[in-house]
Amino acid sequence: MSAKNPEPLNFLKKFSQLRADYRDEAILFHDELRAGTRTELGHKWTPMGYRPKAPVRIGYENTYLYLTLCPFSGEGFAAFLPQLNSASFAWFIAKVQACVGQKTLFIADGATAHKPELFDKEKLVFERLPAACPEWSATAAKPGRTLFQGSSQTVEKSSV
Repeated sequence: MSAKNPEPLNFLKKFSQLRADYRDEAILFHDELRAGTRTELGHKWTPMGYRPKAPVRIGYENTYLYLTLCPFSGEGFAAFLPQLNSASFAWFIAKVQACVGQKTLFIADGATAHKPELFDKEKLVFERLPAACPEWSATAAKPGRTLFQGSSQTVEKSSV
């Protein structure tokens, strides 16, 4: 964690306080992953003065994997959705809220689609990750820099 940006350290302290209010099984982390095609115009080697024909259908087709999981129990919720927007996120949150039995802490990045008003405060308590904090993102962190190793043990990376 950078000394220049105190926000990740502040969140770590806040997370320690929040964690005291929730059982390990009632803490969820969320992220999305985009998968799909992105075509580009290619290059071909040809004799000088000859222009090759290479028809290409240019376009983008994506799908998004929404994933929410508990790093302590390994349980999670996932869905493939066609877009990353508030409507898709609201649908996903409704499904997660239908499955959780107790009040649960929901930690996610600051994507535009992640709006606090989409959450039922009695089921999911939304907490936004600080910007530029790969230590807290399961998908963006480099190996050895994550705060969780495996699904059931916590690794201390800071003295809070």
